[in-house]
Amino acid sequence: MLKAVIAVLALSTGVIACSDRSEKPVEEPSPKPEIATAEQQEAEERKKRQLEKEAAAEAAAKIKADAIAQAKLEAKAREEARRLALKRAELDKLKYKAVAAIHDAEIIADAQKKSRIEADTIARSERKDTKATQFISELETAPQDPQEEPSLEPKLTETTEPAPAETIKTDISIASGSFNDSKNLITGNWSIKSNDGQLFLLLDEAFAIPEGEEMSIALSGQSLEEVPDMAIPANLLHISPLNHASGKQEYMLPAQIDLDQYKSLHIINSANDISLAGSEIHKLPEADSSSDRQ
Repeated sequence: MLKAVIAVLALSTGVIACSDRSEKPVEEPSPKPEIATAEQQEAEERKKRQLEKEAAAEAAAKIKADAIAQAKLEAKAREEARRLALKRAELDKLKYKAVAAIHDAEIIADAQKKSRIEADTIARSERKDTKATQFISELETAPQDPQEEPSLEPKLTETTEPAPAETIKTDISIASGSFNDSKNLITGNWSIKSNDGQLFLLLDEAFAIPEGEEMSIALSGQSLEEVPDMAIPANLLHISPLNHASGKQEYMLPAQIDLDQYKSLHIINSANDISLAGSEIHKLPEADSSSDRQ
């Protein structure tokens, strides 16, 4: 009996408990603190790895962009260097052409100068030949005087040439020198002498110039070192055209001439005053003693 009562009580207690459960929501059990901390750490780890991955990707992209920019700069620098090298090569080529053109111009100018000199020489020679031909023609066509008989005695004609060197008594030597120009075929010795205060220039037997050339003799205030080849000497004093192409000759120098002002003697091309041969003037010791006596 007692057991039955206990069973009834237990059954009623279970029904009440069941009715209580149906009225109240069933609460889920809260997770344990250990499990929540592990999941949070794992989430933080995943987030950290994601951030690191993104940072790594960003750094890689930046490195790649920097590499591309550096490559572009290097390519631009190489292109600029190549352009400058081509420009420098072009300038060097232009400079070489300019130097070559100047050299060619100098050669052409020298050739033109020599051609002008040769043309002047040929023109003078042709003029002389023409004059000689005209003179011979005039002689051949001139009427003959039948009443005049040719004289066997030579006629004396007036001449403006100075007297031969042998007829002048030269007692004082002032200066002397020689011409030795194989290029223009001018050779011979010269001397300046004084006779009663008058100065004379004498050319000896060895003196010779090319036939057909119109030349003169002149003094210059420059030394031979100061006169370039085929140039016009400065401070020229023309003495006289040459009377003969070779042999002894004599010319009177201007009165009151001061030889100390002149350093060289020249054979001059009469057409353009170019020196064809020159000689230094070296005064002799007796010249000083003669000036003292005067």
